[in-house]
Amino acid sequence: MILQSDIIHQNTNIATLGAVSCPLSSTAKRIEDRDIQQEVERLRPSYEQAFADAEPAQREAQLLDWSKENVIERVLLRQDAVKSIQDVSPDHIELALTRLREQCGKTEDVYKEFNARDDDELKRMIELQIKVQRRIDEIYETAPEPTDSEVRDYYEQHKEQFQSGEQIHVAHLVTVRQTGRRTTQPPVR
Repeated sequence: MILQSDIIHQNTNIATLGAVSCPLSSTAKRIEDRDIQQEVERLRPSYEQAFADAEPAQREAQLLDWSKENVIERVLLRQDAVKSIQDVSPDHIELALTRLREQCGKTEDVYKEFNARDDDELKRMIELQIKVQRRIDEIYETAPEPTDSEVRDYYEQHKEQFQSGEQIHVAHLVTVRQTGRRTTQPPVR
């Protein structure tokens, strides 16, 4: 289990989300091991595909580190959104709930999908998600565009993140001649 206060120095009251700083809540939020493990399992399929060539122990350690970072960042972002975003209108929440019900079908399916016990809990979750999205939108709107030089420098410093394994593209043409027989032609190069 990780406490937010374990992550941030006691005298620090600012956390950086990308290039944007946001004040932290003074209340500690527990991050349970199960939350981190859920994030590991959520990331695992695409992570293993992207880093298939890495040593398994190293890959697993990095996956765990990234999962911890994701969960911590999510907690901080939610806290900031709750503090800085105005209340969401009940009509907006109801509209989102109606759309969810239309997508999922039965009310029980909506509850199961979002791990909610009732409409009140689901509405609180919807309101939080709307606030988080609004906060993300605000961050993007105020974040400065990187210069071409900054983009080049970042690329030069992180080239390994932009590499992918060799790829082979194979194609063939299938044609139907007047005889009705199918034939396969080699690809045209």
